[in-house]
Amino acid sequence: MTEYRVRAAQVQDIPAIIEIARGMHDESSYAPLRFDGRWLAANLQHMLDNGQGLFCATLEDVVVGGIICYTDRTIFSLDLVAFEHVLYLAPEHRRGRLALRLVKKFIDWAKAKGCVQIRPGVTTGDVGKNAVLLYKAAGFQQVGETFVMDIAVEIEHA
Repeated sequence: MTEYRVRAAQVQDIPAIIEIARGMHDESSYAPLRFDGRWLAANLQHMLDNGQGLFCATLEDVVVGGIICYTDRTIFSLDLVAFEHVLYLAPEHRRGRLALRLVKKFIDWAKAKGCVQIRPGVTTGDVGKNAVLLYKAAGFQQVGETFVMDIAVEIEHA
């Protein structure tokens, strides 16, 4: 029986992460924005080079999802806070506890980084409703809402 693994991402995972991220982009409220795999690759490389959190969920060494996290200080404090850019699993891998395992990896990573708070966000629209339930189940408290306003007339997709 094959098992899912959650592990730190490596440079050679970047192409697979880009494809997984494309899936998240296409099914979320981010779809109107142009997807740029080169920009994402550069950002992922920068995050890997600077010790930020990139974790893959794999099945038989194939990337099926992941979580991309980073640390920063808020405008109000020098305390270190962990944030999440993306938590995503391909639709066929969403059953079970894999997403929770990714969130627990995020929590452990944030603790190891010395963060005093973790602030994930769900900004993907309706598709993110399950993520809200997931974060609540993992012990997070919901403290806000996300808003968006399209201000460009029309964006040409590449």
